[in-house]
Amino acid sequence: MRRSIQAVFRHGVLEPTEPLDLPEESRLTLQIDQPSPSRFDALFGSISHQDADEMKEAIEEAFEQVHEHNWP
Repeated sequence: MRRSIQAVFRHGVLEPTEPLDLPEESRLTLQIDQPSPSRFDALFGSISHQDADEMKEAIEEAFEQVHEHNWP
């Protein structure tokens, strides 16, 4: 079976960003796809997917509170 997961390399260990339903001692073959940093990332760094999702939700909630009749 082949599937893709995301992981973070931290302190010499790959840490999956989501739980894996695998038996203990499972052997895996990894293919590493390291995304190229965007110009924005190179200037400012990057944030985790969880933080980005939380920011997106906060922005969407704020925009839902703005009504067309409130604009001059």
